[in-house]
Formats: sequence, structure tokens, C-alpha cells
Amino acid sequence: MKIVTSLLFLGCLLTAYHADAQDICGTKLVWHASQTLEVGTSQSLNENTTVVSFGRDSIQWLDQSNVRRYGLKVLQFNGGWPNITTPGRMIYDVSHGTTRGLVIFDRKDALTIRLMLKTDQGLIAKELKITSVTLQ
Repeated sequence: MKIVTSLLFLGCLLTAYHADAQDICGTKLVWHASQTLEVGTSQSLNENTTVVSFGRDSIQWLDQSNVRRYGLKVLQFNGGWPNITTPGRMIYDVSHGTTRGLVIFDRKDALTIRLMLKTDQGLIAKELKITSVTLQ
């Protein structure tokens, strides 16, 4: 009986852990950044910004006053990342009006988001250093 109770308890713990895992595709996640790197010039700017990913639908990049810098519609995505606390990557093909681009969420050694948008004025390429992620 003790073994059955222990197995049931372990099963409940694993279920609770899995429910707490943050799936990038199925949930609204708020990504807090402390630094923005201009990829073309390697110029780094210490600033607090936020990226909000709405599962497979859209992505918003907000400045420190929560004013939207970009609102991006997700057209396609490549990859799967069921638990963002573990290494993984998700690539989104996005649009902003007539502007097209990519947003790459990546965790290797550090957690980063890369935004690459081709506009009429040229290429925008940023890398955000993510300090925390919250589930909403």
C-alpha cells in the first residue's frame, strides 16, 4: 500500500510540474528584457523592454512605458518548444502591415529573442537579452 501511495504522490507531482511548464505555442508569455543589441553595429543599449507572445497568433514588443514598438502577426512557425525552462528554439515568420520578418525565441546558454524585420527603410535586426518570463 505504501508503494501505491508513493507512486500516486509521484504521479501528482509530475502532473503538477508538467502543468506548470510554459509552452511557447499554447500560452501567453511575457518576456522581460534588460538589454537590446543592434545586430548590425553591435551597439548595446541597456533598457527594460517587454515582448508578449500570444501563442501562435501574435507578438508585441513594448518599451519600458508599455508603449508598443511593434505589433506582429504570426504567419507561420517552425519548431516546438513545450517547456521554455529547458533549451529550445522557436522561429516565427511574422508580418507588420507590408513588413515581413522573423522572430526567434532561443535558449542555449542564455535566453534571447531576435527580431529581424525588412522594412522600406532597410533591415531591422535586434537581439534582446531576456531576464525573466512570466505566464499570463
